[in-house]
Amino acid sequence: MTGVLASPIPSSLDLSSNNITELTESSLSSLPALEEILLGDNHQLRIHPLAFQHSPHLKKLSLQSCGLRQLPESLLRPLRKLTTL
Repeated sequence: MTGVLASPIPSSLDLSSNNITELTESSLSSLPALEEILLGDNHQLRIHPLAFQHSPHLKKLSLQSCGLRQLPESLLRPLRKLTTL
């Protein structure tokens, strides 16, 4: 089509300090090209163990001050390109 601009596919998503309480299994399913997700300062954040299954390109994941005590292995398993946590 001519004259139609395609929406850019985001590679970074900053959701820091947004009072997010839950990241579900499908929360990121429509954003498979993400390379960076910033979730810091969402103090009551719960993350489904399969929340990142649709994020194979994720390189940076920020979870500072989210009240998380541990991360299940299944959460990180799909993140083969992750370099910064």
